[in-house]
Amino acid sequence: LKEVCEALKGSLPDDHLEELLRTCEQPAGLTESLKLKFLSVFASSSNQLLVSLAEPIVRPLLDAIQGAWSKKCNLVDSVDTALADIYLGLLRFHLSLPRSILDPGRKPVAKVSLLEGQINALEREIAAEALYGGMSTGTVSTCPLSADRVD
Repeated sequence: LKEVCEALKGSLPDDHLEELLRTCEQPAGLTESLKLKFLSVFASSSNQLLVSLAEPIVRPLLDAIQGAWSKKCNLVDSVDTALADIYLGLLRFHLSLPRSILDPGRKPVAKVSLLEGQINALEREIAAEALYGGMSTGTVSTCPLSADRVD
């Protein structure tokens, strides 16, 4: 738990984080109050990903850790230890995913492409309006935008 908190230092509030780190060093194990503190820190994070992972991943992770520590048995063979490893892996996996589906190097190209599509849609709308206006007045002319645009 201490390693998870230290890895997330930039995304968790500092005052709560220091308290959690001190609590993790105590040999009492994971108490219900410590679990609630962890969940409240994750829920109050400025990182929306951490907030979204609090209930589906962090809560079961803390439950599994609490179960493993409370059983005072061989932690290597414990089912709770295996569950904690799985949830910790899920947490690491989700935190390592890129926030955007776009490659950062291709993002400007994607934005330009999106804006060009919007420009083309507006040009078609203007041409349709000009054509409709020409048909209603009886004077149909070519759209001035088509001559200006070079593709």
